[in-house]
Amino acid sequence: SIVSGSIGVGMALNGYGVKALVFQKITSSSLDVAFYWIISKWRPRRRFSIGDIKTVWSYSSMDFIDRIITSIYSKLDIIIIGKVLSPVTLGLYSRALSLDVMVNNLTSSSIGRVFFPTISRIQNDPQKVVITYSKIISIVAFISIGLSGYLFLVAEDLFVFLFTKKWIKSAIIYKYLAVVGFVLPISSIMIGLINGLGFPGKNLKSGLIKKTIGLIAISSAFFYGLKVFLIAIIIRNIFGLIINMKVVADTIGLTVIHQSFLFVRFLVIALLIVFLGGEIKLNVTEIISLMVSTVYFTASYVSLSLLIDKKLRIIIFTKLKSLKK
Repeated sequence: SIVSGSIGVGMALNGYGVKALVFQKITSSSLDVAFYWIISKWRPRRRFSIGDIKTVWSYSSMDFIDRIITSIYSKLDIIIIGKVLSPVTLGLYSRALSLDVMVNNLTSSSIGRVFFPTISRIQNDPQKVVITYSKIISIVAFISIGLSGYLFLVAEDLFVFLFTKKWIKSAIIYKYLAVVGFVLPISSIMIGLINGLGFPGKNLKSGLIKKTIGLIAISSAFFYGLKVFLIAIIIRNIFGLIINMKVVADTIGLTVIHQSFLFVRFLVIALLIVFLGGEIKLNVTEIISLMVSTVYFTASYVSLSLLIDKKLRIIIFTKLKSLKK
């Protein structure tokens, strides 16, 4: 990241324009391949086996189809905005979307990599699956809701500080995305659970239902413009989360209401802090306002969450003690 980022920034400063982004990506991918080759002892061989494919086909084919559909579907909003609205609007939306993706990467991506194999190993112990799932959802919800709430609160100051005032409209767009910014990280854990238990077909079926609802939401941009489109995205994500919880309930027996309790308390805390923080108006520079809001939100959110959630408090303090050792 440091090497490819430095090359990208260096080329941008020397007038290479958008080519800087291209070479940054090429360098990043090339270094990834090189490092994986060095670190991993596995090497491809000149051997092809139909038998090996058959052993995993029933599972992997469902996951493969779901990933293809999801990959295409995930780009539809960008395509539609670019076609129906304007390149400027698309640029503002893409900038806001990049911050939304960051929340997901910081919360669920790293946990998701180890969650799937963990669930696969304990799939024959239903009670342990429920306990592990509940613990992971609580942790991911705590982090993702906290990040979404914080970024909603500081969006304008943050965008002005990072990108100057010409990107302030992007901050307004991001606020809509931040309202449901926690949904994707939590949903990805639910999908990981279902796949880890060996039911990719359930994910494929529920995914088709969610995407059908999503297409209706996305198509609203054709007729009503960006604001209604953003509201439709919020509704789409909420419906998607409910569908995921229903599939999990049918799979491991943990009711939708029980699952909701794992993250709703953090949502209520974040909403309360954001509401009270929005009433505080400071006549200071963006950086000072950003610093004050950061201290205010972090201290309030963490302390209230740990005060209310005893299990989360035990998990965090246990991990801190092990890190100290």
